[in-house]
Amino acid sequence: MPTTRPLLSAFRTAAALLAFAAAAIELSSLPSVVTAAAAAVPAPGSAAAQMTSSIMSTTTITPAAASAPLIDLTVAFPPPWPVQFLVDTVGLQTLPAHWHILLGSAVACQVLLLLSRYLSPLVAPVSYRGLSSKRKLDWDVHVVSSVHAVTIVSLAWPQLFDPVLVASPVFGYTHRAGTTYAICCGYFLWDAIFSLVHVQTFGIGFLVHGIACLAVYLLSFRPFLLYYGSVFLMFELSTPFLNLHWFMDKTGMTGTTIQLVNGIVFLATFFLARICFGFYSSYQFFVSVIAVLDQLPMALFLVYAVANIVLNALNLYWFHAMIQSLRRRFASSQVRLDSPVLDEKPSRGLTKSESTDSLVHQQ
Repeated sequence: MPTTRPLLSAFRTAAALLAFAAAAIELSSLPSVVTAAAAAVPAPGSAAAQMTSSIMSTTTITPAAASAPLIDLTVAFPPPWPVQFLVDTVGLQTLPAHWHILLGSAVACQVLLLLSRYLSPLVAPVSYRGLSSKRKLDWDVHVVSSVHAVTIVSLAWPQLFDPVLVASPVFGYTHRAGTTYAICCGYFLWDAIFSLVHVQTFGIGFLVHGIACLAVYLLSFRPFLLYYGSVFLMFELSTPFLNLHWFMDKTGMTGTTIQLVNGIVFLATFFLARICFGFYSSYQFFVSVIAVLDQLPMALFLVYAVANIVLNALNLYWFHAMIQSLRRRFASSQVRLDSPVLDEKPSRGLTKSESTDSLVHQQ
């Protein structure tokens, strides 16, 4: 499918631009949103002022209403000046409670990459040593991606049943959810830095993708959309199977029965998580956001609405493309067909507004 690669690259860029537009609109409209959110909390005095002063004094905030619950917001370490700058200018009021987790997550990703570089030759001596330098880097990134996918799904799943987030899916906050997003943002911070260092190898698309993901998920620390962010983090369910498919190709298992079974499981998880659950969650997202539309800028709503519709359409397109790829791959046992859909560059992190583009990578 060589002719589809420019189209897929355009889709990737469009998704990233939509994410940047959403972030830019949120930044420009911050004062009105914060004011509206504070007005919606029926607490004595100014809820926003109480929250800010509590952060600065490293105390715990107890919510006065379910519309903007701030639970267990304890600052473990004094925030450095970049974090305080984001609090003061962007309004990431819960970030001081999680910045150290974010930084630790980014460091852990780099440690995983280095561990893969030294341990993979022991686990797969023939396959790993036979790869080119670029493919070895691909291998190491797939290891980090797989560990992150399993970790973030395990952490995000309980948030779907958290009573605080369920009661307030747009503005709700819990300390556990904030920690989950800190780990996610740490991965995207590492991803952005890694893509910048290796921009000559992987291209500008991955760099834009990493920065856009980091920006969008950082805005959750206002707090904003923590429940739906956890919903769309469940898209990572299909990532380990996608990565496993890639590893099988690089270890001489292309076209085997186990790869076929893995491909079927991958398609099943993709369909259930991104099509069934994703479409239903998108509907619920619209219902929840429209209910508080008077507290949000219309431009912000329109950007997220368009991005949601476009990415759902792309999910359908990619699902169809992957089915066709599997059919071609296993149509003949005598010829190996390297699929441009399932055998591509590393799967990196996923978000609501950017996650689906990493399922189809350019070769």
